[in-house]
Amino acid sequence: MTLMKKLWTAAALVAVLSLAPIGAALAQGGITLAEAERIALAEVPGGRVTDIERERERRGDVYEVTVLDERGLEHDLVIDAESGAVLSSRIDYD
Repeated sequence: MTLMKKLWTAAALVAVLSLAPIGAALAQGGITLAEAERIALAEVPGGRVTDIERERERRGDVYEVTVLDERGLEHDLVIDAESGAVLSSRIDYD
């Protein structure tokens, strides 16, 4: 194999591997990150999302969302990634 073919093969492999997380996210189903953000903001009116992550837990995939309210208090929410149900919501007073 010539050097040019090796380089093109390597570039194609990198491109395919970089798209794998996107395909995995699409295959997961459920609600999107943007929908989880909207659900969290509906729970904390006037707040703003400061952190959001999709996590895999024993009970299934969840979004862990941190929302800062108008008083400066952090609200930690756990949202079911499949149904969009709010599983827990607590204020972090630390």
